[in-house]
Amino acid sequence: MQTQKDQEARVPLQNKADEPLPPPPLQPQLDAIAPDTDRISINFSCENNVVSVGLSDTQPDGKPAWAVRRHPNNWITWTVAHNVTINSIAAKSGCEALPIDPDPNERGGKPGVPFRAKVKHNAGHHGSPSTKIYTYFIDVTCKPKTGPAIRLVIDPEFIVNKP
Repeated sequence: MQTQKDQEARVPLQNKADEPLPPPPLQPQLDAIAPDTDRISINFSCENNVVSVGLSDTQPDGKPAWAVRRHPNNWITWTVAHNVTINSIAAKSGCEALPIDPDPNERGGKPGVPFRAKVKHNAGHHGSPSTKIYTYFIDVTCKPKTGPAIRLVIDPEFIVNKP
């Protein structure tokens, strides 16, 4: 049997049943799939005839970073192991340019050298809040202790978010 207080608590919910629910907030969904991080570790290994690859943020919880989120004017750095070279980080052919300005001193090109860039101030959609997804490639080469180098093109997503 319901008490008077239980019935009163349910009345507002019953009155709103016919109203459409607002869409869920986008920020929690973004937090779940795309870490807002300034450092991404490109985990590319090629030793003993075993190739493995992964992308993760470098925060203590090390979330996967196949999709990563940044904001205009924020820095982002992709790091690699001492035997991995970042050949390039660029938008996919036919897609909108990746909205970053690479650091002239840290653009990969040599084993173990990170690729660092600043997100352009006008990146993403105009207005706030907004979210825009850019597709891009990370071209890397791993040199094992013995044998030929292995080149790999990684296909993640870059999300510009203006909360």
